[in-house]
Amino acid sequence: ASKLFTSSNNLNVQPTLPTKKNIFEEVINFLSWLEWLGLCIFLGFIVVSVRSILEFQRLLKVIRASTIYRRIGSLTIAVSDNVTVPFATLLLSKAWIILPLDILNSQKDFKTVVQHEIQHHRQKDTHWALFFEIVQCLFYLNPAVYLWKNKIIELQELACDESVIGQSKISAHEYASCLL
Repeated sequence: ASKLFTSSNNLNVQPTLPTKKNIFEEVINFLSWLEWLGLCIFLGFIVVSVRSILEFQRLLKVIRASTIYRRIGSLTIAVSDNVTVPFATLLLSKAWIILPLDILNSQKDFKTVVQHEIQHHRQKDTHWALFFEIVQCLFYLNPAVYLWKNKIIELQELACDESVIGQSKISAHEYASCLL
């Protein structure tokens, strides 16, 4: 019983300050490999989600900097010198078509490009774009998601091209020259 109750003078314990190495080792020992895997997957989800949010902010910046050319119902056609490729997008149930400023130089090209981009809205391609952004955030580790998205985008473009050529008085040759 006397060995249990010794005075502090007899103990030879010196306090040590935690070092970076000790803290790192404690954290590693604290988390199992499965917890580390879960943490890495969660951090990857955060990184991909932040990337999507930054892309959305960049899109908003382009739209705010563009000049409205015409409004047709809920569709707004705008031109911008900040873009080189026309695109269609959907923001809060409002359809947008953003065109490069130089497309206004040719009325025929303007009409063709607007028909193409309107077709994206008709086919609900802009809804699919939002869907794929969400799917990419959730399943960013799955390469099939990226392949699927790219294939769908390719098919959407071909479907729009086919529809515009089929419904307008533009030959395939004129349409192709407009795309270039």
